[in-house]
Amino acid sequence: MIHPLANDEKKDVLVMLNGFLGLGGVVLAVVLWGMGRTRSSSAAPASKEGLALWLACLGLVLSGVAWTQWRTHPTAAYLVWGVSAGLVIGWLAQKWGQSSDPRGHAAIGLSLGASLVAFLSWRPGLVPPLLLLAGCVGLGASAVVARIQRSPGAMVGVYAAVISLPLAFLSILGGARRVPLLELSGGVVGLALALAAAVALLIPCDEKKQGIRVAVMASLTAILGWALSDAWLGIKGSDLLALAGAVAAALSLWALPEEDSDNRLLYGIVGMIFLGLATFGFSSALGWGLAMVTASLMGVLVFARAGRATLIASWLVALGALRVVREVYPASIRAFDIGQHYAFLGLLAGITLVLGLVAWGQRRPPAFAAAAMGLSGFLGLAAGMILLGARGSLGLIVGVLIGAGLAGFSRERCPSILAGASGACALLLAWMRPFDPWFSLSRDTKLMVVGSLVTATLVLAGIAIKGSPASEVQTS
Repeated sequence: MIHPLANDEKKDVLVMLNGFLGLGGVVLAVVLWGMGRTRSSSAAPASKEGLALWLACLGLVLSGVAWTQWRTHPTAAYLVWGVSAGLVIGWLAQKWGQSSDPRGHAAIGLSLGASLVAFLSWRPGLVPPLLLLAGCVGLGASAVVARIQRSPGAMVGVYAAVISLPLAFLSILGGARRVPLLELSGGVVGLALALAAAVALLIPCDEKKQGIRVAVMASLTAILGWALSDAWLGIKGSDLLALAGAVAAALSLWALPEEDSDNRLLYGIVGMIFLGLATFGFSSALGWGLAMVTASLMGVLVFARAGRATLIASWLVALGALRVVREVYPASIRAFDIGQHYAFLGLLAGITLVLGLVAWGQRRPPAFAAAAMGLSGFLGLAAGMILLGARGSLGLIVGVLIGAGLAGFSRERCPSILAGASGACALLLAWMRPFDPWFSLSRDTKLMVVGSLVTATLVLAGIAIKGSPASEVQTS
C-alpha cells in the first residue's frame, strides 16, 4: 500500500536529498570511470564522437533559450530542457565509455541514467511528465547516434537509456497518485541500483566468475530497494517488489545464458516469467508497482550485460507505458480500463506461448514429450483465462494467432504453426462461456486455483523439455 509520510521533517530531508541525487549519480559515474580508466583509450578517433558532441552543444544552447521562454511557453521549454539534458548526459556517457574498462560500462550507465531522472524531478509536485519523457528522448537519441557511429563508448549511453525510461515511469506514476514524495522514487531507486552495481564491481573475480558479481548486485538491489523506498519514501511493500524483480532477473540469467543464442524455447519461457512478474507488481501497487519491478529487473540485467533477456524485459516497459497513458492522460482514452490492461497482457502471453512452442517443436520431440507439452499447454491456457478474466482472455485469443504470424519472421514456413494456433484459438473461444463463473472468483481463491494449474503446467513442460533432444534442428 502506498501512503504519504506524516513526518514533515522527513519530508524536508527527502526533498533536500533529491536535490543531490542527480549530482550524486554523476559523481558516482566519475568514480567508476576513474576506477576503470584505461591507458589505451586515448587512441579513440575524435570523429567517433563528433556528432554526439555537436548534439550536446546544441542541447546546451537550446536549454539556455528555453530558460528565457518558460514563463510564456512552458510546454515547449520543458520539452527543450528535457531533450537537452538527455543529450548532454548521453554525450558524457559516450565520452567516459571511450576511456574506461568495458566491464564497468553498465555501472556507469546505471549511474548516469539515474542522475538524469533525478535532475529532471528536483521539485516534487511540480514536475510535468513531459520533462522526464523528453529527457529519455534526448538520451535515447544520443545513444542511437553513438551506436551508428560505432563509438567505443557507445554502450554506456545505451545502458543509461535502457534504465532511464523505467525510472522515469516510477516518478511519473508516483506523481499521478498525488503523493508528491513518490515523484522522487525514480531518482531514489536509480541511485540504489547504481550503488549496488558499484559495490558489486569491487568484488575481485575473473571473467569466468562474473556470476558472483551479478548475485551480489541482485541481492543489494533488493536490500537497497527496501531501504530507500519502503523505509524512506513510505512505500510499503516495495521490499517485495524490488526482491521480485531481482529474483526474476537472476532466473532469466540462469535460464538464458548469452552464449546460448539459438535457444528460442527458453526465450519464450523467460518471457512468461517476466509477464508473471508484471502481474505481481501491478496487483501489489498498480502502475507504480509495475514500474518498480521493471526498474529492479532492468537494473540487474543491464549490470549483467544480458542483451537477450533485456529485450524480453521490454514487454514490461511496454506495460508501464500503457499505465502511464492510463493514469497520466486519462482524458485522452476514456474507454481504457483495467480489463483492457489485462487484454494487452493476454496478447503478449499468447504471442509468447506460440513462439515458445514453435522453438520447442524444432527439436523433433518424441511422443511422450509431445503429449506432456500438449497437456501443459492445455492447463496453461486454462490458468491464463482464469487469471486474466474475460477481457484478458480476449487478448490471449488474439495473441496466439499473432504469434503464428510472427513465427514467419524466424524462417518458419510450415502451416502447421497456424493450424496449432487456430486450434488453441478455437479452444479458448469454446471455453469463454463455461469459464464465466471462474472469472468472478475471489482474489484468494483465484490465486490458489491458478497457482495449482501453473505448478502442474511447469512440471509437465519441464518433462517435455528434458525429454527432447538438446540441439535444435535448423530450418533452411
